[in-house]
Amino acid sequence: MRSLATKLLLAFLAVSLIGMALASVLARWTTVQEFDRLVLERAHNNFLDEVTTYYQTHGSWSGVSEYFQQKFQSSQPLPRPGDPGNLRPPPQIQGGAPRLPPVPFILIDRNGYVVHALPPYRLGDYIPPEQLARGTPVEVGSQVVGTMLATGGAPPLNDQEQQYLDRT
Repeated sequence: MRSLATKLLLAFLAVSLIGMALASVLARWTTVQEFDRLVLERAHNNFLDEVTTYYQTHGSWSGVSEYFQQKFQSSQPLPRPGDPGNLRPPPQIQGGAPRLPPVPFILIDRNGYVVHALPPYRLGDYIPPEQLARGTPVEVGSQVVGTMLATGGAPPLNDQEQQYLDRT
């Protein structure tokens, strides 16, 4: 009788430990998924704001690819395109380690041609309308001036975001 009680106790203990472990893994996985979604949503909104401001400031997409190239390669962050006194082209890069693009998006003009590219896309590639339909329209006033399209990658996490995930 005592042996049966011990076996049942150990079985319940094992089931409880396995349940807690599974709940912990599921909670961690859900937290990481939702955090990644939040980071991607924030990057999406920031990129949309930045390209909208760029178009409002310059009146065209001319130079947008160079602007982002310099921004990604510069060790110093460039001012936002709509900041006062920033109607001139971005400053020349004075060295510094290349940075990864903080956003996994390409930018397409209203005619369907890529004006800001990330692999596997290249500048000037034509994006068919059915693929453009999956993107987000860039609107200035009531006019659609382009489309931003996710490349499928996730934006890199900054130090604070990585520390948060490491602690979670």
